[in-house]
Amino acid sequence: MEPFLMTEGKKKRYLEQKLWGLPTLHEVFEAKAKEHPHREAFGDSEKRLTYAEAQKCIDRLASGFVKLGLEKDDVVIIQLPNIVEAALMRLALPRAGILAVTVMPAF
Repeated sequence: MEPFLMTEGKKKRYLEQKLWGLPTLHEVFEAKAKEHPHREAFGDSEKRLTYAEAQKCIDRLASGFVKLGLEKDDVVIIQLPNIVEAALMRLALPRAGILAVTVMPAF
């Protein structure tokens, strides 16, 4: 399924006008994970993960989404509070080519 609002022309124009930047968030995270695998990447009141641990979780989540049948440009809504799992989801979904939409937990 081709996204109906985001055409190749728009992508090209956004990149040329520097409205979008590269590298992507996930690419930045992967670089940091390689550079500092044992540093803390995420933490909340119950859980703490190093970059290496988080990268492993992100890869497993992304693979799991694909195994569930989600495909490139599918949309998944994330409705989680500010916890480690929310950050992992925000990185894992785009890694699998899936669009992530966040919704406030209050809704």
